[in-house]
Amino acid sequence: MFFKRKKLIEIDAKVDDLLRITAGQSKMEQDHWNSLEQNQQTIKLLLEQTQETLKESLKQNGQGVTEAIRQCREFMQEMENSLQTHVDTNDAKRAHQIDALSQQIKKMENDTISGIGAAASRTEELQKLDKKEIIAHVVQLERCVSLISDLVRMQLLNNVMDDYDG
Repeated sequence: MFFKRKKLIEIDAKVDDLLRITAGQSKMEQDHWNSLEQNQQTIKLLLEQTQETLKESLKQNGQGVTEAIRQCREFMQEMENSLQTHVDTNDAKRAHQIDALSQQIKKMENDTISGIGAAASRTEELQKLDKKEIIAHVVQLERCVSLISDLVRMQLLNNVMDDYDG
């Protein structure tokens, strides 16, 4: 009986130890859960404060933000429309510009040729020309060369754009 009693005391001590360990673990778990719950409450509070701050900010800046968004949408629509219009009219504009330059060049060529032809056929009058008239003919020649150069550039640009578009 003595041994049974001793054995019961040992078992009782082990049960107490296990209960203490379990209680300690339960206490740690409880502390952990309390900490998590406290953190959750803090996060909720911070979220509520942030929401309130955002609401106030939106009230103050909401109209400006809404207006900025509206203007941005309008601008994007205008850009889209402008791009489409540009694509649709770009070829027509280039053709019109090239035709206008060609007509200017032909007119300048005709004026220059007629001026030079008249001057060459009348050598006496050519010798009588003063410097201003000679300079005027030279300026006409320079303009003609410049317009021809512009026409060549436009034609090259047109070819490049046709290659790019095609």
